[in-house]
Amino acid sequence: KRPDWPQRVYAYRAYPQEEIPQALWDTARAMQDLWNTLVALREETRRDAALWKKLAAQSEWREEAAMLGQCPLIEANIKLTWRQFESQAQTAVKASGLNWEAQAEVMDRFRRAAKKAGKEGAMLRVHHRLDRMNLCHRFTGGGLPVEKFFAQKHAHRVVLNALPADIYDLPSHQRQKVDMAVGSFGLDNGANLSFRCHIHRPLPAGYIKKVMWVGDYQRGRQKPWWWHLQFVIESAPKVMIRSDTTVAGLDLGWRVMGEWSYVRIGMVVDDHGRAYELRLPLNPIPSRFRDWKGMYADFFGLIRLDEEIGDAVEDCKAQLRMLLPKLPAGFVQMRQNGLQILLRTLDQAGIENPAQRGKIRAVLQAWQKRSDKFHSIKVTQQGRIVRWKTHLYRNFAKWLTTTYQTIVWEGNLGIKQMAEQVPPEMANAAKYRQWVALSELRTCIRHAAQKNGCEIVDGEAAYSTLACSFCGAVQQRNRSLILICENGHSEDQDMRAARNLLFSQTSGVPRQET
Repeated sequence: KRPDWPQRVYAYRAYPQEEIPQALWDTARAMQDLWNTLVALREETRRDAALWKKLAAQSEWREEAAMLGQCPLIEANIKLTWRQFESQAQTAVKASGLNWEAQAEVMDRFRRAAKKAGKEGAMLRVHHRLDRMNLCHRFTGGGLPVEKFFAQKHAHRVVLNALPADIYDLPSHQRQKVDMAVGSFGLDNGANLSFRCHIHRPLPAGYIKKVMWVGDYQRGRQKPWWWHLQFVIESAPKVMIRSDTTVAGLDLGWRVMGEWSYVRIGMVVDDHGRAYELRLPLNPIPSRFRDWKGMYADFFGLIRLDEEIGDAVEDCKAQLRMLLPKLPAGFVQMRQNGLQILLRTLDQAGIENPAQRGKIRAVLQAWQKRSDKFHSIKVTQQGRIVRWKTHLYRNFAKWLTTTYQTIVWEGNLGIKQMAEQVPPEMANAAKYRQWVALSELRTCIRHAAQKNGCEIVDGEAAYSTLACSFCGAVQQRNRSLILICENGHSEDQDMRAARNLLFSQTSGVPRQET
């Protein structure tokens, strides 16, 4: 009903006041089973469609089909295959036993993920373990006004008491003691989950589309499940008042700088001549994203963890060489999976001496315990560092979209081509490319631009790095950081690209940068 209004998600930490009802676990597992069923149906349909395309590509079959008048049936069969998938998916949804809200939630998430995977040519993930749940209550008719939500007669199956508005005028250390709300979340079979919720910021004016009870499994914690109450709110777009300006050119990439202390992820140049370098630090990260395992609390700590896991494998193999009477096939290249298979099949390995078999089992079990320890630390630390990176990206996107009215960047950012043009001195550039995750950064900027009324313009990427931003002379491809054109103009490669993107949108020349 309000297509121009953006939807925002407001998440609040929730604390259950009683044991989690069994109805919640049953619903979560049923939603996961439905997801896995849809993924299996999609992969089967993709294989059938690929088979038809393969048959269509065979010249002999094409000629024979043309003689029989069946050539137009090739495309028709592919379309029929996907229509059958839609029918099978609807049947699976109806047979799941879930209520209409859970069915719609699974289908919405599946369609978005399938659309994204189709563009990238990827496969959807099958979830074998329940590590995340998302139960929701939806409000039809365009949504429920926020002010009516806190009136219990309008709350339907979600109840949350309202907090006084003046508590948000208190200092943060005082507000934390009084901003805890009490509520309940309705489940199937009439069950209710009572909880306390930390409302650290007020809900904005708008319409609530749905309320979600979200759980994340954090491995290695005493209480592994983290719970949140999330509101999807449709609110009026913000009207940003900017004092000056206006247009900025943004060049994204990855380049290790500062003696391997940070990665430059982009350069920003605006029409006032100001230039900013965007940095993603590698070491260290802020203390609130760290824990007592400080030696692993940065990007290089994850590399050390991988080395520790690899050393554990090699130490185990060195001990097995002295105990095994005959080395199994592929023992030299054997990694973690191979050792786990060897531990499971040790009884069928043909080792007759029970004492020797016991020693081998003890060595493998000691390795598995050591490896599980490092994997647990890696999962925890990697989650912390990724959350910190997301925090940086969102803050940068907010600053960029509230500072400038228009942002010009490369519309078709070829990550693979950029990876092939990385300077040779970056020996391990691939791991930094995956760590930087430019697609995540671009997504954050797009979402922030939609919220803050900023326009994103796809600039002309051709010769953005090779053409001099002062005189326009085009030089040969050069992988050095500082580029010098034939007229003697020297400038940073990334700054040159950002300037040229800016010039593609503006006719004026910016003043000298500060």
